[in-house]
Amino acid sequence: MMFGCLIQKTEKWSKLMTLGIRPSPRDKHSAVVWNDKIIVFGGFGPLCDSNEEEESEDEGDCAKFTWFNDTFIFDPSLCSWDAPKISLVNCPVPCAAHSATVFQ
Repeated sequence: MMFGCLIQKTEKWSKLMTLGIRPSPRDKHSAVVWNDKIIVFGGFGPLCDSNEEEESEDEGDCAKFTWFNDTFIFDPSLCSWDAPKISLVNCPVPCAAHSATVFQ
């Protein structure tokens, strides 16, 4: 899966190849920066596997949409994603169009 990266010096987008367990396509998620990492939570999108190497022409499950309550962490220094195992006890319900903040 390809992601975009804005190069500030040239003000142009560049394709960025990432590694690791990536989030599925989604919108309306929240994202915060914490300890030089980007944390993505929740959102709304298709039920499909974003970690498949080849994108299929057959939409299959991608025609079904859902709300998410999963968490992904992107490390820009390694250009990699991680999906930490987080307890679902007291976890927020699947949601979209929400906000998040970092409190230290």
